[in-house]
Amino acid sequence: MLSDPKAPENCEGGDQQLVKDRASFREEKELRLTILSEIKKRLIGGTHIHKDGTQEILKGLWSDFNYDFSKTAFFYPVGFSNIYFGASSNFSGAEFNGNADFHKAAFENKPIFEYTLDNKTYKARFSCKVAPGDYNFEVSHISPYKIETKEQEHNGVKFIIPKGTELFDPGEPSKSEQAALSI
Repeated sequence: MLSDPKAPENCEGGDQQLVKDRASFREEKELRLTILSEIKKRLIGGTHIHKDGTQEILKGLWSDFNYDFSKTAFFYPVGFSNIYFGASSNFSGAEFNGNADFHKAAFENKPIFEYTLDNKTYKARFSCKVAPGDYNFEVSHISPYKIETKEQEHNGVKFIIPKGTELFDPGEPSKSEQAALSI
């Protein structure tokens, strides 16, 4: 709807409302991208190259903070490459609709992609509309914790995503949406 030049007939407010909605959407997008960019800048501490040629990811100014991205909807590509998570990092229930790059990231604690509370499990979800190669979970060799991955298939296409997570099709209703529709 936001990419159509004219508002649908059933759109309250017509073309004027559509223009306002597009402006709000662009502002929200810009804000989200700016926040992620600023967090990443402060998580990057650079790299140190040892005499043997190995690289060490260094802590950034904000590396020792806890990061709770649980239930976050990442609408855009997310780049966490070459950053140092010195405290907890929680991605449970997050939804990745674009690239997710954790290449050479370092985790001082095990990254959380799945969490269970009161018999409800919150799993990170990865869109099957993203090219499989655009998901990268190969963390730094110096990272005490790795992102354990599994192969998952959707319509004959194989994806490598973190264990305990799931693929989803953004064009199909989620399980909770399906349950609500069946009431």
